[in-house]
Amino acid sequence: MSKAKKRKYRKVPESELLDAILAGRFIADAAGNVFSVNSRPHRLAPFVDPQGRPCIKLYIDGGRRTTTLGRAVWMVHNRQLPPDGFVVDHRDRDKTNSRPDNLRLLNFSENSRQNQHWTEDF
Repeated sequence: MSKAKKRKYRKVPESELLDAILAGRFIADAAGNVFSVNSRPHRLAPFVDPQGRPCIKLYIDGGRRTTTLGRAVWMVHNRQLPPDGFVVDHRDRDKTNSRPDNLRLLNFSENSRQNQHWTEDF
């Protein structure tokens, strides 16, 4: 029995990712799921990365981009990429809760301050 070849994907640049989002190739629902839209929408299955964050793989024209589920939901819902120096943060600190109303955009220092404040409460 022959071993299956592992497929190599090119890394999709952010500009191409934004073009795909603006073209409507991905949609997000109110529950925080991302769907790829071809002939009909199908849900992209999340997986957990080593840091325990839910992630998804976005496939675009022979390329692939891996990102956190929260970041993907924010990008699709807001139809833009987070600006440089900003991160998508979960208001309730639950990284599995990627509903659009739970996500917010913070710069690195605000995010660090918010996370530090959160841990001092316990």
